[in-house]
Amino acid sequence: NKEKGSLRSELKLKSKYVVSMIARFDDDKDYETFIEAAKIILIKRDDISFLCVGDGPNLEYFRNKIFKEGKEQIRALGFRRDVENIIDNSDLSILCTNPNKHKEGISNSILESLAFGIPVIATNDGGTVEIIESNYNGFLVEALNSEILAIKILDLLDDKEQYKKMSKNAIKTVSEKFSLPKMTNNFVELYNSILLNRIKWAQLIDEKYQNKYYFNLFLYF
Repeated sequence: NKEKGSLRSELKLKSKYVVSMIARFDDDKDYETFIEAAKIILIKRDDISFLCVGDGPNLEYFRNKIFKEGKEQIRALGFRRDVENIIDNSDLSILCTNPNKHKEGISNSILESLAFGIPVIATNDGGTVEIIESNYNGFLVEALNSEILAIKILDLLDDKEQYKKMSKNAIKTVSEKFSLPKMTNNFVELYNSILLNRIKWAQLIDEKYQNKYYFNLFLYF
């Protein structure tokens, strides 16, 4: 378990592990499932703290909900400027989304977590499936299912060998697939393939109609 340092002192965290979800508090993100999973886990053990990081219209609702239930180890921190520090001092990163409301794209919080070697457990939906591979750099879990999420959190925290492998694979995922040079090359390849296809179609149109106007018009649009 890594040293928590000043962040742990600031937040007065006494637990061995920190599990964080960094996302906006709105209907697209499923903090309900994350918090319910935390409550399931805290019935069984008290060595994990759960941090909810982000701003949004639902923040106060969840803060009040957590306060009323007296769950001191679940913290709704709100907006933070030190997100990278929080990720770096977390043991797991979670992203629960609501596919009934929103299709997740390529999440910055997931990529940043992986870059720090933090395995990610996330909802199996949207662009997340392009980043997270179950049993490789984290887990993909069923949407809106707090029990499965709780099981996966505990499985990963309790299996040190699996955690080490996923941590290494997390860094590898970003360096091999999502580094700036790699993404630039992918974009250039995509652009070239689209341009090549347009040229082929334009040539077919030119051959059929024998008219350079249609050829140039197709390429333009």
